[in-house]
Amino acid sequence: LYGGKTSREIRDGIAERILSFFTLGHMVYVVGHSLGSVYAFDAVNDLIKAGLLDPNNRRTWPVHGLLTIGSPLGLKMFKRRGRSALADIGNGRPKFRWRNVWDPSDPVVSGNAYGKSRVKYNIAQGYPNAKERGWEVRDRVVSTGKTHLMAHTAIWSSPQVIAELISLVSK
Repeated sequence: LYGGKTSREIRDGIAERILSFFTLGHMVYVVGHSLGSVYAFDAVNDLIKAGLLDPNNRRTWPVHGLLTIGSPLGLKMFKRRGRSALADIGNGRPKFRWRNVWDPSDPVVSGNAYGKSRVKYNIAQGYPNAKERGWEVRDRVVSTGKTHLMAHTAIWSSPQVIAELISLVSK
């Protein structure tokens, strides 16, 4: 189950990898797909809660942005976590950037096993305190032309995913 010992080990492992790359002098951007986006989100939050993202000095941040792809984080089951999970990184000028890319026919995003399209989905709506907490959250809708689980995996071949990643790292 999510929230158990194994999931804690996964989140801790992601946070440790982020810190190891940062220690080597690399700017780190985290990309998570599907359930991996949930673990990535939590690992980033753990680093923020540990006080490692000083709002006044972005150069000290071990992670500079998060890209979630085909993420279930907008579903009701994660909204309760979202309200309490976003840690306050302060009111400094730098914002922690989170980009979310999704296909409206993706059953993992919609929560509908039949891939019922979600045209009015916005992950930021599930995290209403994100802006006040110093997060810059943006959604990108990508229509792959696929349905059901094919939409969940076809998104990887979309040029918009690469465009969002480039946008994330180029600022």
